[in-house]
Amino acid sequence: MTRAFKFVVALTVLLGVVAVSIYGIRRWTSQGSASRSASAAPVPMADTSINGAAANTASPVTTPRGTVTIDARRQQLIGVRIVPVMRASLDQTVRAVGVVRYDETRQSDLNVKVDGWIRDLYVDSTGQAVEKGQPLFTLYSPDLVTTQQEYLLALKIRDQLQQSTIADARDRADQLVASARQRLARWDLAPEDLRALDESRQISEAIVLRSPASGFVVEKAAVKGLHVMAGQTLYK
Repeated sequence: MTRAFKFVVALTVLLGVVAVSIYGIRRWTSQGSASRSASAAPVPMADTSINGAAANTASPVTTPRGTVTIDARRQQLIGVRIVPVMRASLDQTVRAVGVVRYDETRQSDLNVKVDGWIRDLYVDSTGQAVEKGQPLFTLYSPDLVTTQQEYLLALKIRDQLQQSTIADARDRADQLVASARQRLARWDLAPEDLRALDESRQISEAIVLRSPASGFVVEKAAVKGLHVMAGQTLYK
């Protein structure tokens, strides 16, 4: 009787222990499954229709500026100076490398329009200062001598026909004078040289070529006795 009672009590305790163990295992398993389900659940998307617009209209968050602190030793090393702000002109000297060129818009080219030879050379060096109208050299040209002869002959004929009663003859003589005079002017014979030719009625074997502008000679090809051709540059 006593043994049977002890056996029943021991069996009851054992069954209780087993039941408690099974209950604990089941509870732990259910909690782990719930936590895994919560971690695997998708993150809900934000509503782009209303919430997105509200987010866009929200002012951006500005990051506050940090304060830069430099100790006195470092300020001295990097040359930092603290001075009052003031308005002044910058007069520091700046040295640089460059190229000096002549103003191309103010350059003049002196050339001749007839073939000939240079007789007298008045401006004979580069860098020499000249004035407008200043004589540069004299030029002997057979074409110029021939044209002067034609001009003087036209003047003589016009003078002889001044008392003529034939108007066409007088007009023709005037046209010959004007044509010869215009040809000399186009060959750079100066107005004062034409007036001297009218007064003296003597041919000049060498005409004077003058500077077309004031300035300095930067290029010189003219040499005394040089044979020059029409269009050849002699001075710049």
